[in-house]
Amino acid sequence: MYSLLRSKPGARVIAVEPDEDNFRLLLTNIKVLKNLVEEKRLRVLALRKAVWIKRGTLRFIKTVWSEGRHISNATHHRKTMCVDAITLDDVLDLSTGNVIVKIDIEGAEVAVLASSKKLKKAAQIAVEAHGNERRLLRLLKIHGYDPKIVVHKLSPHLARYWFAVRPRAYGLTIAVYRLLIANIFKPTITVIKALRSRPSDAP
Repeated sequence: MYSLLRSKPGARVIAVEPDEDNFRLLLTNIKVLKNLVEEKRLRVLALRKAVWIKRGTLRFIKTVWSEGRHISNATHHRKTMCVDAITLDDVLDLSTGNVIVKIDIEGAEVAVLASSKKLKKAAQIAVEAHGNERRLLRLLKIHGYDPKIVVHKLSPHLARYWFAVRPRAYGLTIAVYRLLIANIFKPTITVIKALRSRPSDAP
């Protein structure tokens, strides 16, 4: 929703989501903003896939404590789900122009970025760090970016964005949850933001 609201007219938005429930929400919210998408002539591509270091199949298990899943080798778990995996380069091959990459894949960011051979196509990158700040900073500098650490407070007002999410009951539930968490625990989110600082022939 953020990308659709902030993108310039004529832009292409590629959203990749492996979880079936989250993907259903993704499609629902694209429909919610259908008029905006048409007005701005946005080209939206939603892929129910996982982004990983190589193509193949990944096995996920539903995570009780979040809205997503985690990779697992378990074969007989009742909440196991298999998803086709693509690489970051596959996504970049679908992208043209001023490419902005936003990544939040629960700790796998370093491995996925390190496996990319076409990262230079991205003019800007935003990565949730998940405790890997130093490794991400070093990796992005090697690839010709000027990265910096930005710490966002999960302030109560951020919960209001969930009120627009459909289905409404789900959005309200998450909004209340986030509001309580923000007020009680004062959590923060660390993001590495990077702009390309060298010409596109960087490694």
